[in-house]
Amino acid sequence: MREEVMQQPTSTRGARREERDGGATREGVDDGVARRRTTTTDANKAGLVALKNAPIEMADTLYGRFLATQKRDAERAYQHMDAEEREAFLRKLTEISAADAQDGQSPPPNPTPV
Repeated sequence: MREEVMQQPTSTRGARREERDGGATREGVDDGVARRRTTTTDANKAGLVALKNAPIEMADTLYGRFLATQKRDAERAYQHMDAEEREAFLRKLTEISAADAQDGQSPPPNPTPV
């Protein structure tokens, strides 16, 4: 059975062949169109199994990267605060730490709406 290929040739030789053959190409004939064959090897399968069985680190997840970004942003914000703002910020952190020490999972006393 003949298969029609509807791709643009990458060479003039391929274009001439398409004109001569009426646009149809035959198997095994170099028509100048780039094709890519994908094969799965044992090494590829072994690599996939290793990735599947590898432990997932929190830093490798989107949420982990988000938390790291939040921490860096807090550090930068602290560096740009004046003395009064730093004092208020440290007081707030102390309140949060004290609330967390009481039950381990407490939200801040005055949560900011998101």
